[in-house]
Amino acid sequence: MTDQDSEFYAFAERFVRHYCKEIVTGSPEFANDQEPCEQPLNEVLAEFDFHTTAIPDDSSNRIYGMTMQRSSAGVSDSWDFAFRRDGEKWTLLSAMANRSKSDLLDKVYGPSFIPFLNRIIRHTASS
Repeated sequence: MTDQDSEFYAFAERFVRHYCKEIVTGSPEFANDQEPCEQPLNEVLAEFDFHTTAIPDDSSNRIYGMTMQRSSAGVSDSWDFAFRRDGEKWTLLSAMANRSKSDLLDKVYGPSFIPFLNRIIRHTASS
């Protein structure tokens, strides 16, 4: 495992935590679409798991994938993300919701998900 692989794993771990914080506190992009979360953060975190992969490419800067899974009340869902390290920050390249097979960065979902995910990335980078 390279230093960058380790850095991405740590980034992914923080990303999942900040994603869960957004669920608990409610995100402004989904205020009209979400029921308020009544679970404490530690319970929401317990519903999530993730794994990471390094995707070989031609450059010295690998693309990293992360699959984030949530199991709650017998229902399971997962999301796939791809990131690349650009200097000191991680840049989101793609985001897919697996159950609905939706591209979260497209023109339908992107207006809500791009600011939502970018805020999570900013919080993750500063923590």
